[in-house]
Amino acid sequence: LFGLDAADFIPAWWGIIQPQQWEYIPFGGGQRACLGKEKVLAEAVFVLARLAQSFKSLVSRDSKAWKEVVMLTAKNVNGC
Repeated sequence: LFGLDAADFIPAWWGIIQPQQWEYIPFGGGQRACLGKEKVLAEAVFVLARLAQSFKSLVSRDSKAWKEVVMLTAKNVNGC
């Protein structure tokens, strides 16, 4: 990743990066986990949604047809 072409964007470089379990933990874990994780993830969803809204159309490059699914997640109030 270093050398004369370090400033160039070469997509092939990203294909070789495959972190193993526990090598990439952006928000930490356990008692010292990032307190702002949920806020950051919610903001990221908002920013991506607003970015997508700025385009006139979005074209899928996937060969499969779009199938919508509605999901609902429930959580116990007592935390268990």
